[in-house]
Amino acid sequence: MTEPFRTAVIGLGSMGYGIAQSCLAAGQTTHGFDVMAAQTERFQSEGIYDLDAPISGGSLKAAKGQLSIRTSGTPEAFNAAPSVLDATSETLFELGDSAGAGPAMKSVNRLLAGDYTPRSQINIWPKDLGIILDIAKSTGFSAAITAGALDQYKSAGDLGLWCEDDAAVAKVYTQNAGLTLPGDT
Repeated sequence: MTEPFRTAVIGLGSMGYGIAQSCLAAGQTTHGFDVMAAQTERFQSEGIYDLDAPISGGSLKAAKGQLSIRTSGTPEAFNAAPSVLDATSETLFELGDSAGAGPAMKSVNRLLAGDYTPRSQINIWPKDLGIILDIAKSTGFSAAITAGALDQYKSAGDLGLWCEDDAAVAKVYTQNAGLTLPGDT
């Protein structure tokens, strides 16, 4: 578990674990299996209900209350969270009690969504694609197209495009081809 993630969830670092007994920690970021498993183990050992609940939908759907949440956690965690989950999601997927199921399904969804309307930033993709590549590697699956996409997003970042819409990855291709997109100087 990364320190920024641990601190964001608990708020008080290690001291917060004692204060948070029988509380609910709902991690709504996307991390790999190893991070989620370590988080779940630590929280459960401290009596904290842990719900792995990454969100999808971007800022436009968030503004409309139309986010999708892919959740996994113990029955106790689900029982502690219905009002929070209902208030923050339009679509809720309950994926069982295995740590990491939520981020794994979110990552697959990003690849299969088929909706190319720009809604997110370049800086989101390297993390998600990296998680997909880690999953592929751990199962012996070749994900060459995903690796190529990751390289393009990293190249976009190298061009200083981290905070631009993810569609700005097209600027990598136009620069490599010596072309200029409309609106670019």
